[in-house]
Amino acid sequence: MSNHSLGILLALMTWIFWSMTPFFFAATGRSIGPFATNLTRLLLASVILFVLCGLQLILFPAIPHPTTGAWMLFIGSGTVGLAVGDYFLYSSLTHVGPQRTSLLMTLSPALTATMSWGLMRETLSPAQLTGMALVLGGVAGATWPKKESAENSEKKTHHGMWHGAWRGLLSAFFTSISTVLARQAFLRSHDLSPLFATTIRIGSGGLTLLIFAFVTGKLVSTVQKATEPAVAKRIFAGTLTGPIIGTLCYVAALKYQSAGVVTTITFMTPLLVIPVATWRYKARLSGRVLLGGASALFGVALLGWNP
Repeated sequence: MSNHSLGILLALMTWIFWSMTPFFFAATGRSIGPFATNLTRLLLASVILFVLCGLQLILFPAIPHPTTGAWMLFIGSGTVGLAVGDYFLYSSLTHVGPQRTSLLMTLSPALTATMSWGLMRETLSPAQLTGMALVLGGVAGATWPKKESAENSEKKTHHGMWHGAWRGLLSAFFTSISTVLARQAFLRSHDLSPLFATTIRIGSGGLTLLIFAFVTGKLVSTVQKATEPAVAKRIFAGTLTGPIIGTLCYVAALKYQSAGVVTTITFMTPLLVIPVATWRYKARLSGRVLLGGASALFGVALLGWNP
């Protein structure tokens, strides 16, 4: 399998595992709050990843260690993406809802591709650009709020449909910066272990939130909330699928594939979340979602096409 195809495969695996995560963290976020959920999952993931890194060093001592430059880039990626970007993401989910947030986040792949072109001269072929447009168009079409629900939402809040959307835009912006920084680290160190890279990225994000929690006095209450048995089970399951397996696949994909392509595929999450949620809650799957999914899958095929 070529590096190009491997990058596509890893991005698709990221999409699948990240799509599982909301079902574990949705109830947890309502129970203990988004900040406590985010901090707990990153700290738990950091501990597990550090243990795995230790095992890797014991079993494969010849694996190159990250250089100082790679350390700094991944620390920046974790801090900007997981601490700052996710803060605005959760804030956007609270203020404008998951559908509109998903729409706003579809800007991230385009921003990432633009930054990658400007900073690293990574270009996409006409077929890949078409694929990106089909994927993002499919996601936007599937998640666009129905006219009736949008009108009802405006009546309740007395604000326009996109009031507070700047939070989602900032999340998309910081997420793009985070992705570009991680990709830049791999371009500088081609033989860098994705496990090392993921550990640095997750650990730096968790450390940033830990310091914030300590300074603001939220640390003790966060630990108390997260140790409740029902909450702890969901956090552990969500951490395995999200920050550990999903993010490991995501970071590894950035080693083999351009940042714009990886981000586009991983942001198809709503296309898997919506059908699963529809099945779980016995709702009817709309034709718009099916059409959006078909568009996105065809777009992925174009993204993976490497003549």
